[in-house]
Amino acid sequence: MELLHVPPFSCVGSARNELILEIVRRIIGFLSIIGSSFIVSDIVKKVHDGNGTDPYQRIMLVLSMFDIIYSIFVPFGGTWMVPKGTGWRWAVGNTASCSAQGFFYIFGAFGELVSFLKLFMLFSLFTRTRISLNIKSFSQTKTFLDPISFIKQQSP
Repeated sequence: MELLHVPPFSCVGSARNELILEIVRRIIGFLSIIGSSFIVSDIVKKVHDGNGTDPYQRIMLVLSMFDIIYSIFVPFGGTWMVPKGTGWRWAVGNTASCSAQGFFYIFGAFGELVSFLKLFMLFSLFTRTRISLNIKSFSQTKTFLDPISFIKQQSP
């Protein structure tokens, strides 16, 4: 049983370093939420004003939404959702909140990964084919990069 014992503050060295790490993590999470919220509001305003969006903006919208989800539950939420008896600093959660945090951690991280891959494919396509970045060239890649529009076209 001695092999499973982890001394307190084993990862960061001291209680002071752990406190600094938690505060910095929450500040970074909060700034990420604010930045992604600005991107979402900017794109929503463009759609509301009647301006069209291109696939790049739609991918950035989805990426920002997944980043908001991830940032709320992981860096900003931090150890608040961890069960009380675990010994983590500021742990006030329970098993259900810890499970929810784990789900949204995977959901947000996977969504961000897929969005980054879509951006990579979009820019790879434009750099390899030397297509200029304008609305018409974006519309050529719409069905390739936007699965919702592809499903709409395939449905009767």
